[in-house]
Amino acid sequence: REKYFLQEQSHLLYQIQILKSNVGNNQLNELFEEQQKEIIHLRNKIQRLTVNQNEDLLEEIQLLHNTLKVIKLEVETEENRLQKITELEAKINSFKDVESKINSLQ
Repeated sequence: REKYFLQEQSHLLYQIQILKSNVGNNQLNELFEEQQKEIIHLRNKIQRLTVNQNEDLLEEIQLLHNTLKVIKLEVETEENRLQKITELEAKINSFKDVESKINSLQ
């Protein structure tokens, strides 16, 4: 009887250990699932932030692109103006040459 009682007691202790480890495993599984949910939440948050940052950057790039277009037009306008000034100076110089030739003939 005593031997049977000791066997039964050790069997019960063994089952208690298994139950404890199962409870521990369940708690670990719950913790793992919570962490997985948190990781997914953080990943989604990072993706949203990245999309927002990319949209902001695209907007800034578009603004810079438009500014560069305006500057390019201003430069082209200035180049045209300088070209006309150069052409006018050349005409004035040719008139001066003609004027000095006329003066030398007189």
